[in-house]
Amino acid sequence: MARSVEWEARPVSGPSERRGGRSAVAVVAAVLPAVSEDSMNKHELHGGARYVGGKVEKAVGDLVDSRDWQVAGVVDQVAGGAENLFGRAQSIAGDVADATPSLIEEARERTARTASKAADRSADVARDAREAVRGNEGVVMAVGAAIVGYAIGWLIHGRRG
Repeated sequence: MARSVEWEARPVSGPSERRGGRSAVAVVAAVLPAVSEDSMNKHELHGGARYVGGKVEKAVGDLVDSRDWQVAGVVDQVAGGAENLFGRAQSIAGDVADATPSLIEEARERTARTASKAADRSADVARDAREAVRGNEGVVMAVGAAIVGYAIGWLIHGRRG
């Protein structure tokens, strides 16, 4: 499947913009491609970019010993990780929803095959029973009469106890 990718710069605000600079998240988001609907989930991509940007921002904060940059970096890491996880959950839910109709159709086909096999097997058993009875009608009648006689005797005398 071919992905359509368009490059665009997206403005992202960060704590360093208050001082007139661009945050690391803004830099990372500016170079990432815009995602079309038929490719990767937007939340996965944006969350990953925000996480990486937060890592860079925290590293810069550690380097210049700026508590604002460090805190902003950790916040961006946590928010980016959460958004990426949300995007992954959306993708999985979409995959399950896409797979469900085919699973239902497969279950219907299996059920139909199983019912067909059961019907064929019961027809074979009935045919075998008819063939076994042929030529032995006297024995079958005697066994049938014995069962009926036992049932009548049980009804007449019932249980005594």
